[in-house]
Amino acid sequence: METINNLVCIICPKGCRITIEYEISENKSKAIKSISGFSCPKGKFYAEQEILEPLRTLTTTIKTSYKEHARLAVRSDSEIPLAQLIPVIKYLRTIVIKQPISAGTCIVKNPLGLKTNIIAADDIL
Repeated sequence: METINNLVCIICPKGCRITIEYEISENKSKAIKSISGFSCPKGKFYAEQEILEPLRTLTTTIKTSYKEHARLAVRSDSEIPLAQLIPVIKYLRTIVIKQPISAGTCIVKNPLGLKTNIIAADDIL
């Protein structure tokens, strides 16, 4: 099945309007046929990635045992596949921080086998 997507590139402030034409095979794999509207190689790479394997930086909060600081802001230290965001968030719901933490401290290494770490984005001192 042939599909056309339009998106706005977010890599630079220019905000190129990119059109991507791709085909979805019976086994759900995607093959890009054409990309237009980008003005630099970064825009083309962004468009390809958004279709073939979209990635996102995870930002969320984790419970703590401190009444005055009930939740700790955390983030991934690199992008993870979009399809893995919800499973990682569900996993993080099982964690409770019980000791002081400084921003940048690794909370979870390689959650669900992903090549990223979950780090504190704030302090609990």
